Amino acid sequence: MHADPVDPVPVVDLSTLLTDFTEATAARLLALAGHGSGSPLVEVEVRQLGGVYARDGAHPSAFCHRAARYCVLVIGMAPDPTARPHAERLLAALADWDTGAVWPNFGPPHDARTAGRAYDPATLARLVAVTRTYDPHGVLQTGAYTGAGAS
Repeated sequence: MHADPVDPVPVVDLSTLLTDFTEATAARLLALAGHGSGSPLVEVEVRQLGGVYARDGAHPSAFCHRAARYCVLVIGMAPDPTARPHAERLLAALADWDTGAVWPNFGPPHDARTAGRAYDPATLARLVAVTRTYDPHGVLQTGAYTGAGAS
């Protein structure tokens, strides 16, 4: 669907979840990433959520933030020094609709702050407990936050 490269590529990828996507949201996004904006980003994606995404599953899972209505993902080439600041400005321009959360696969948790965006407090506590119980020595490393140093 995206024609993602087969080999690793150095990118800057940031995302956020939004409560809504209005005409004002679109105008702010297009001002920074639309035609003629001079954006260095190679991809700006808006996904509409809802439907099954918004419903709780039959079994407990680590999937939270179901109330979000939209996801915005922005990607730039890491060697371009303007890519990250531009991506950050674009997401900051959408702050009026930002839920404060992110999908874990679009913003893997590496520390307490990013883990707090990827998971709600109850889900994060459950994931930390599972990790401490079943992988207390950190054998299964994914680069994700495991609650090290958390009480």
